[in-house]
Amino acid sequence: MFKHLLSNDLDAQRNKIKNNIEEAYNTHVRHKVRKVEQKNILLIGRTRTGKSTIKRVLVNPTLVAEEMTLASQTKEATFESFVINDNYTVINIIDTPGLFERGTDVQKVQDNAAILKTIERCIEREITKFHLVAFCASFESGINEDDVKSVKELIDFLGPDVSNNSCLIVTRCESKNTAQLDNLKNEIQMDIHFKPLAGYFKQGVFFFGALDRDSWNNATDNLYRQFDNIVQYRESLIKLLGENTTPFAVKESNVGQLRKLVEEQKQLEQQIADLKAKGMRDETLIANYEQKLRMRPCYIS
Repeated sequence: MFKHLLSNDLDAQRNKIKNNIEEAYNTHVRHKVRKVEQKNILLIGRTRTGKSTIKRVLVNPTLVAEEMTLASQTKEATFESFVINDNYTVINIIDTPGLFERGTDVQKVQDNAAILKTIERCIEREITKFHLVAFCASFESGINEDDVKSVKELIDFLGPDVSNNSCLIVTRCESKNTAQLDNLKNEIQMDIHFKPLAGYFKQGVFFFGALDRDSWNNATDNLYRQFDNIVQYRESLIKLLGENTTPFAVKESNVGQLRKLVEEQKQLEQQIADLKAKGMRDETLIANYEQKLRMRPCYIS
């Protein structure tokens, strides 16, 4: 007679069953599967700028930095994946070998080859899109012409649109105060060499650091302040990594152009070496070859 009451009874019973099942799932089911979001992060910059340390501190902010060495710790591009637990985001970090060490033509050829090899390895792993391209520079070393060149090298290959997914990470900032960080930001905006690139980092400027090894060895109390800074830097960067950004797609045409450039540069390099090995003293011819070796497209003047 009262059919609507039967419907209500069924709805209430279904809700009760659903709640009991969900409680049982959360309490007793061991393996849970959740959909995660993948983010691809490319770290690039000169050697000894702390790129590898960024990865380690993201995992463990209590990490003490390793002793400084003259040699780069990363010889080949490395690929590692990490999970941000609170938002189920997987970040795939590609850590590139240090580039732009010396301003020689030989080094330029090696840099281009290293970039090409890194991108080709990404493609082999089906990584063809980057959500964030992070250029790393050290606070201690400052931002110099070599850093500017490294950014230009990246733009040469990827193209100007990558700026929408680019940021600058200044490392070794664990002991810096707010005033020092503000001064650095102003310097970046005003520096004669870096100013043309300042607007390139559409995702912003970030700071980073790790517990200082010397402070640790001497057990100084400033480690507490360093840790406080590190946690704040880390939170800001993780927030950026978790944002919903449209990734930058690597175009096959860019890869083909860089592959052709690397091959041409290697051929020119060999021609110069052959001329010198034969004892030829045609300085004009050698100079022409060397000039061709230096030529490369650039989107930033």
